[in-house]
Amino acid sequence: MSLQDKLKKWSSNSLEFETNQEKVLTHKLGDELRDLCEFNSTKLLQKSSRYQALSQRITNITYGYEYACYAEPPEDVKDYYRAVLWNLDHGIHFKGILESIRNRAMVSDADIYFFPQSDIGMERSHNQNVVRNLALELGYNYFFATSYLNIPGSQKQAAYQNTLGIEGNAIMTKLPLSNLRIIPIRNQFDPLEGPDKKLGCQKVLLADVLVGLEKLTLVCINLPKFSSQRQRADQLKTIFKRIKEQERDLPILMAGDFESHTYNCRSQAKFNLSILNKMFRGYDYIAEEHHAFPEKHFDRKLFDLLSKNGFSYEDLNEMGKATYHTDLKDLFVSERRNGRFENFMQNLINKN
Repeated sequence: MSLQDKLKKWSSNSLEFETNQEKVLTHKLGDELRDLCEFNSTKLLQKSSRYQALSQRITNITYGYEYACYAEPPEDVKDYYRAVLWNLDHGIHFKGILESIRNRAMVSDADIYFFPQSDIGMERSHNQNVVRNLALELGYNYFFATSYLNIPGSQKQAAYQNTLGIEGNAIMTKLPLSNLRIIPIRNQFDPLEGPDKKLGCQKVLLADVLVGLEKLTLVCINLPKFSSQRQRADQLKTIFKRIKEQERDLPILMAGDFESHTYNCRSQAKFNLSILNKMFRGYDYIAEEHHAFPEKHFDRKLFDLLSKNGFSYEDLNEMGKATYHTDLKDLFVSERRNGRFENFMQNLINKN
């Protein structure tokens, strides 16, 4: 059975869970995975005998998922339910995250949490299983799916001692979970290029929950960072198509990181032109009128798609308010080609 057939079969399964039921991701690839760090192309890697010997074990992780049910079934129907979207930045500040969920009124005691960017076994987040540990501490159910498996020994990972090297996205909720599935998002760049080598691709998580007496589909999304405005819209269009193919007539609550930073990150040259375009228009103007309002112009196609598919984003967001601080240098694709012009652009950004 091909990988796509397995995904289709798994995505169509209706999984019902009971309290204390769990499935946890793990692997023992270790040094075998480290041996793959010399490859700079996924195509070349997949042709190698070393990868072919490990391919099934790697696929089990890169298309893997885990879940657990630690919450007691709700006894009463509530007047309203709260949902929180929080980009955990991989869970680097785990103690602060846990403390906030316990005690900060803005984020505490929600019924549903959407967690794009979370780690399992990464040294930067203290080699924890971040969302599982949150769910255990707080008494929640959760569903996590792998996006990438980091290759030890690559330039950025060389100084780290990752136990598993897994990163992905998650949903955590007090509500009963069922019908868990994923939608893979095709890479717009080769994750083996550059110093931060990874295997896999971003995944969209879908899960049904019982809200009162009605079912609701939750969708946690994290679009790839290195993409153009058009590609981001096309990715969302594909996601909507896959959701509709499932023919499930349930209301949908979607949340996540749409990477609507207004820049074209398809390639280093496109990003450079995107920077110059904004500098020509005036960065103060861009910051005030576009960075906080991506739906106005630069990422308008993405937001138009949301509206055309019946999603309301205005009521669930503080329009014009920043939600995440991004260093423009983090969007540089030039990690792969650190040429003179790229260095010039970095210096130009630093001065603005």
